[in-house]
Amino acid sequence: MPTWWQKTVTAFPVNAVSVDPLKSDSVDLPNPMMVQCKGNAGAIKFTDAAGNSPLTLTVAAGEVLNVQIARVWATGTTATGLIGFY
Repeated sequence: MPTWWQKTVTAFPVNAVSVDPLKSDSVDLPNPMMVQCKGNAGAIKFTDAAGNSPLTLTVAAGEVLNVQIARVWATGTTATGLIGFY
Protein backbone atom coordinates (compact mmCIF):
# COMPACT_ATOMS: atom_id res chain seq x y z
CA MET A 1 0.00 0.00 0.00
CA PRO A 2 1.43 3.46 -0.88
CA THR A 3 2.56 5.69 2.00
CA TRP A 4 0.20 8.53 0.98
CA TRP A 5 -2.69 6.26 1.90
CA GLN A 6 -1.77 6.67 5.57
CA LYS A 7 -2.42 10.43 5.30
CA THR A 8 -6.03 10.04 4.15
CA VAL A 9 -8.80 11.38 6.38
CA THR A 10 -10.93 8.53 7.75
CA ALA A 11 -13.27 10.56 9.99
CA PHE A 12 -14.66 14.05 10.36
CA PRO A 13 -11.95 16.55 11.34
CA VAL A 14 -11.71 17.40 15.02
CA ASN A 15 -9.15 20.23 14.85
CA ALA A 16 -9.20 23.63 13.17
CA VAL A 17 -6.22 25.96 12.81
CA SER A 18 -5.45 29.22 11.05
CA VAL A 19 -3.36 28.40 7.99
CA ASP A 20 -2.35 31.99 7.16
CA PRO A 21 0.65 32.02 9.55
CA LEU A 22 1.66 28.52 8.38
CA LYS A 23 2.09 29.42 4.68
CA SER A 24 5.61 28.59 3.53
CA ASP A 25 7.54 27.87 0.35
CA SER A 26 9.77 25.37 2.16
CA VAL A 27 7.94 23.85 5.17
CA ASP A 28 4.93 21.53 5.16
CA LEU A 29 1.93 22.03 7.43
CA PRO A 30 2.17 20.18 10.77
CA ASN A 31 -0.58 17.79 9.56
CA PRO A 32 -2.18 17.20 6.17
CA MET A 33 -5.51 19.03 6.21
CA MET A 34 -8.46 20.26 4.21
CA VAL A 35 -8.43 24.03 3.79
CA GLN A 36 -11.37 26.45 3.71
CA CYS A 37 -11.23 30.08 2.62
CA LYS A 38 -13.15 31.96 5.33
CA GLY A 39 -11.82 35.39 4.38
CA ASN A 40 -11.11 36.96 1.01
CA ALA A 41 -11.34 34.92 -2.18
CA GLY A 42 -8.19 34.44 -4.22
CA ALA A 43 -5.62 31.91 -5.32
CA ILE A 44 -4.28 29.08 -3.18
CA LYS A 45 -1.05 27.43 -4.26
CA PHE A 46 -0.67 24.09 -2.52
CA THR A 47 1.04 20.72 -2.54
CA ASP A 48 -1.23 17.77 -1.78
CA ALA A 49 -0.44 15.07 0.75
CA ALA A 50 0.48 12.66 -2.07
CA GLY A 51 3.40 14.95 -2.94
CA ASN A 52 2.28 15.89 -6.45
CA SER A 53 3.58 19.04 -8.12
CA PRO A 54 2.18 22.27 -6.66
CA LEU A 55 -1.23 23.33 -7.98
CA THR A 56 -2.83 26.76 -7.89
CA LEU A 57 -6.61 27.08 -7.70
CA THR A 58 -8.83 30.13 -7.39
CA VAL A 59 -11.29 29.80 -4.51
CA ALA A 60 -14.33 31.78 -3.47
CA ALA A 61 -14.95 32.88 0.11
CA GLY A 62 -16.41 29.93 1.99
CA GLU A 63 -15.09 27.34 -0.46
CA VAL A 64 -13.41 24.18 0.88
CA LEU A 65 -10.63 22.35 -0.95
CA ASN A 66 -11.64 18.71 -0.59
CA VAL A 67 -8.12 17.36 -0.79
CA GLN A 68 -5.53 16.68 1.87
CA ILE A 69 -3.06 19.55 1.66
CA ALA A 70 0.50 19.16 2.91
CA ARG A 71 1.77 22.67 2.14
CA VAL A 72 0.19 26.04 1.41
CA TRP A 73 2.73 28.11 -0.44
CA ALA A 74 3.37 31.72 0.62
CA THR A 75 4.32 32.62 -2.94
CA GLY A 76 1.27 32.43 -5.19
CA THR A 77 -1.36 32.35 -2.43
CA THR A 78 -3.54 35.45 -2.35
CA ALA A 79 -6.63 34.11 -0.54
CA THR A 80 -6.81 35.09 3.14
CA GLY A 81 -8.59 33.81 6.19
CA LEU A 82 -7.58 30.21 5.47
CA ILE A 83 -8.68 27.63 8.02
CA GLY A 84 -7.30 24.09 8.06
CA PHE A 85 -9.30 21.10 9.29
CA TYR A 86 -7.71 17.79 10.30
